[in-house]
Amino acid sequence: MRDLLDTLQVLLEDRTLNPGTITKYPERFEKFLTMIETGMPFYTVDKTPVIADPREAKRFAQLQKQGMFTGRIILKLNDGTDIPLNQLLKTADLGGQASTGQEGEETGKEAALLKPSQIGLGDKEIPANELGDAIINNQTLNSTEYGKVVVGMAQTIMSGDNPIIPKEVPEKIRKSIVDYAGEYLGILALIYGTSRFPRRRGFEEWLGGDIGSLTINFPSKPNINIADSFATIKNAQTQHTVNISSKGQGGGAAPSLSGLKIPDELRNNEDYKPVIDFIELCDASKPSKQGFTNPRTVSQIFEAMNLLNEYAPDSIPEKFKEFLPWSPQIVPAVMISIASFKQKGKGKLPMFKKLWNEFDFKKESSDGGKLVYATKLAVMKAINEGNALSEFPNVVLTILDNNFLQQYTDYTPKTRTVSFATQWPAKLDGKITLESKSGATDPTKGGFSFKLSPTEGKTKLAQPDESGTTDDSSEEVPLNKAADKLLKGHSKPISMKPKSKKGVGRSKRK
Repeated sequence: MRDLLDTLQVLLEDRTLNPGTITKYPERFEKFLTMIETGMPFYTVDKTPVIADPREAKRFAQLQKQGMFTGRIILKLNDGTDIPLNQLLKTADLGGQASTGQEGEETGKEAALLKPSQIGLGDKEIPANELGDAIINNQTLNSTEYGKVVVGMAQTIMSGDNPIIPKEVPEKIRKSIVDYAGEYLGILALIYGTSRFPRRRGFEEWLGGDIGSLTINFPSKPNINIADSFATIKNAQTQHTVNISSKGQGGGAAPSLSGLKIPDELRNNEDYKPVIDFIELCDASKPSKQGFTNPRTVSQIFEAMNLLNEYAPDSIPEKFKEFLPWSPQIVPAVMISIASFKQKGKGKLPMFKKLWNEFDFKKESSDGGKLVYATKLAVMKAINEGNALSEFPNVVLTILDNNFLQQYTDYTPKTRTVSFATQWPAKLDGKITLESKSGATDPTKGGFSFKLSPTEGKTKLAQPDESGTTDDSSEEVPLNKAADKLLKGHSKPISMKPKSKKGVGRSKRK
């Protein structure tokens, strides 16, 4: 019952009327008033036709004129009863695609209830051996004729055959079945061995478990836009997760490589050590190997420059050299500066001013925020444009390839047969660039991430803007005092001179 309620909630949010939908376009609101005046039927969520009291048209027109046609609107019907507007379907007359279930009505591709999120499969941890039952016994699928076709297809897959779409199914629905139901039918075919997958054995060894023993998830809002990811499979014991994608190309931002498994052949290759070290320090979930403190989204910036200074020192702007390698104490200094922003000049970092002098900052920000910006931008440009880590793109692509499956759904018109194929490694194509979603308003947020684009990307980083982000909290006084001590030498001072670089630099390259 809970599953059914969740499904209904998702459907209602997208398929029922609300004031914002109706007033989005003037002609749509006029159509709404005309339907009321002329007695055209509206349909409730259970597809029952209802007629509005024609006097409601004048009342709604007045509410809209006064800017009051918002929030919870009640519609009076011609039989004297009331109904909330959000209990009426958003049909094609009012810019929607909800089906009224009336004879002769054509259901479009987008209107068919077939997507994982629409039938209640979204955002759930589904054991692989239970996916078939979740489809066959799905109440939403079994409530429509085309949904029952999908149920029959699932049963065919589970019996070991490729399913056939009946010739009576309209073309638009057929496309919806292939594109949307294919998302979970393809995974079902993968589980039951009817998807063509020559490298299945190698993939299961990589993932650390039999596909039939894994867990499936269909995110309702995928956070991995790369390759149109629509599902994930996870080994519950190792927590190793692999993304399943419907396409193997295109743009979109990949997440940081946190949680993605690095192949042994990369990790054991000494030529790739600088890149592997860099990727691992970008994983904010792991502690610093250089002794830096949290937040890791800040410390990793300075650690990254230290790493570049070790393996590719010529890629770093000369102005940074006197401060390298960065001491772990730079992180608390930055945090104190950000917390003390605008507090009578406390928390300033004047010794680093030369690092950001060239930038024309449009908004007010702390010295700590400016230092984070200048350092992060230098690291990103060194990698994206300076070729500081020459193997970086190839290594990232290889890691992504191994952590993605490509799942294809094919339709043969002559036989109306739907078949499935699985590719691993994914063989993603494109240009890899180092990115950061770092917040302008909060320099402590947003670590490094990796973008896959069809063409060469450009280094972009939002300038800091901390105006209005601090308040007069009681914690600011001790923070200011701590800043004074740290910057005036009452605590262990920040190193301003380069430390010994014995055994580092270009000599470490293999």
